[in-house]
Amino acid sequence: MNKVFNLNNIFAFPLKAYDLQDVFFCKELLKERFFCISEDYESGFYRSPNALREAYHIVLEEDVMDYIKKLDKHIYECILFNFLYKIRDELETLSFDEFNKILTDEEIKKEFKNFGVSFDKDDFNEDDFADKKAEFMQIAEDFYKNENLRKFIEFCADTSDIIAVCEKQNIRAYDYASIIALAIIGFEDLYLKQKKYEKIVNFYGEKILSEFNGWDEFIASFMLGELYKNSFEKREDDEDDYETISNLRLAYNALTLPYDIFQMSGIWENSVENAKEKLVPILEKRLDKNETLEQKELYEKKRKYYEGECAKLGLNTQDFTQILNIFYEEFYAPFRNLETDYLFSETEKDIVTPFTTLEGNDTLYKDSSSGILFEVFYACVSHFNEAKRNSHYSLFEAANKFLKRHKLEIKRNELPIELPLIIFKNALITTKAVYFQNGFLKVKRIAWADVKFSAKVFTFEDIEYRFSSEDVFVLSLKFSDFVAENLNLRKEVIEELGYETKALELAFNNLKKRFS
Repeated sequence: MNKVFNLNNIFAFPLKAYDLQDVFFCKELLKERFFCISEDYESGFYRSPNALREAYHIVLEEDVMDYIKKLDKHIYECILFNFLYKIRDELETLSFDEFNKILTDEEIKKEFKNFGVSFDKDDFNEDDFADKKAEFMQIAEDFYKNENLRKFIEFCADTSDIIAVCEKQNIRAYDYASIIALAIIGFEDLYLKQKKYEKIVNFYGEKILSEFNGWDEFIASFMLGELYKNSFEKREDDEDDYETISNLRLAYNALTLPYDIFQMSGIWENSVENAKEKLVPILEKRLDKNETLEQKELYEKKRKYYEGECAKLGLNTQDFTQILNIFYEEFYAPFRNLETDYLFSETEKDIVTPFTTLEGNDTLYKDSSSGILFEVFYACVSHFNEAKRNSHYSLFEAANKFLKRHKLEIKRNELPIELPLIIFKNALITTKAVYFQNGFLKVKRIAWADVKFSAKVFTFEDIEYRFSSEDVFVLSLKFSDFVAENLNLRKEVIEELGYETKALELAFNNLKKRFS
């Protein structure tokens, strides 16, 4: 799996702002969610792997690029928006011929420059400007109808609080966010190669930084663009309303996280608090209060669920955050660096980790009164419904059962507290030791200083683990009959497992160095 980190992904923040209650315990996971993407169909369970094909009829790289060009050409609408906004009080009485007198070459060039197109550069000439002016004038004339003008005046009145934050760039951020989101999905769904994806997000990331002054302006412009699209491209059904509300909800999620994802990006750091102060009240006013309350209640249920899980071992959510951070930094890092995480992408391998614990249980979603769970949280809910939620997923429940079965308990009378990190079918790994079942209900405790870990592919479906020369167990992996009977696939699986065992050895060595 090819994972790529790029700070410019943050400009498509609504794409990654779903189901955030699952990651707010771990800062590093949140960073990975927003800044790291994977060239892999399985990278996003929250959407169809054929999302681009279904939404935009995209089947080739050329289709992705054509759609990006189409979005980029919305610059004409943005320029028209600024001209119309300046004379909004006169629009109902001003004829197009009179409006046309305002559209001088000098003023049009000034607006193009505002959106990053300057005709005094070497790569432009008067013919280029003439072509662009002609296209802009046609768009302006087509739009300049009484119905559209009335709608525009009403739109400006309804969104005056948002326009006040982003008047200069009006709706342009929506186009840029859409372009970067399209590049991300195009790369994840294998339509774009990595170099092409990086070229797109880096180019538009630079344009955003040169054309906007901060997060308040960019996010407000995104919100305005979302509302503008809904007003002027509305279909007969409510699909656009649903999409608009969902995207505004996602913007709200990103702005109200316990960890500040915008601050983490290092981009416009001084504008983050200003953005929250200005935009959170605007979003709360536009979003359904009951749904906002339900979302907060859902977060609270989630937090209480984790509190209950932690309490099974006498721990708290601060301990859980520490466990997640240790697991991410020390154990998961080699898998991430080697671009292999098969053991973590599947859940039926008798491995319980902090990551599987984050999947929670579906009882949290029962008795929900509104449709928000099928909108903003659709992905999370569908994922919960497709999987069984039992002790196999909770590190705390699984560790508690392991300890009770063997009449053991985690020690809290010394620092650092002994925290559970991973549990295999017959081994519990903590921050102090490995507890290994080496006989019928017999457990051996191996302090980290004495651990000598190794792993190898034992058979096609088995990985052999050793914590010392004597302490060995085998982890059995479950493959479909189709894979088992296909020699070529078996070879690929064995090769992949080779990377997994290498990553496991590095992971356990990291834990040994830290906790010996």
